[in-house]
Amino acid sequence: MAKGMRFVEKKDLRSVVRGIQLGLALLLIKTSINFIYIDYVIALISILVIIIFFMASR
Repeated sequence: MAKGMRFVEKKDLRSVVRGIQLGLALLLIKTSINFIYIDYVIALISILVIIIFFMASR
């Protein structure tokens, strides 16, 4: 993915690349929210695992 974005960055403006990245991030957020609504138990377990690893890395 990074090589593809570098290619686009060379051909277009940096703002275009940032717009593409923002659009992809918003799609990812929308998809993750849908998964959380579908199966909230697994979502809570996943969030707890992320928090535990984050606290352990400090």
